[in-house]
Amino acid sequence: MEREFKLTFFQKNSEKILNTVIFIILIVVTLPIILGYLWLIIRSFSVDVVRGFIPTQFTLKNWRFLWETMEGYPNIWRATLNTLWVALSVMGIEILATSMGGYALSRYNFRGRSFTMKFVLVLHAFPTISLL
Repeated sequence: MEREFKLTFFQKNSEKILNTVIFIILIVVTLPIILGYLWLIIRSFSVDVVRGFIPTQFTLKNWRFLWETMEGYPNIWRATLNTLWVALSVMGIEILATSMGGYALSRYNFRGRSFTMKFVLVLHAFPTISLL
């Protein structure tokens, strides 16, 4: 004799319920962050201090550094290109060096290889900024 088991609503839909709860928690956690950034963007187009989200007057005065050279400050586009140049140069050098090092560690057996591999794994356990 076979028994029929009737599943409750929660047993049938437990995965959907769990995903919905997780989604709601994520929305609640990220909503203040998103609203903060939205307020910053709206505030940058306002003339005076805004008490709410809607600015009283619209202005681009706070963004004039994009098209004007301001006294005491470097040109924003020159600084951006310098930053891009440095970042791309460092990226190229780093890719070249780590590719050669990774190849040597994976293909050659040498004294200290095991220690080096373990040391690299330990370094990956910590955030890079904390190792500086």
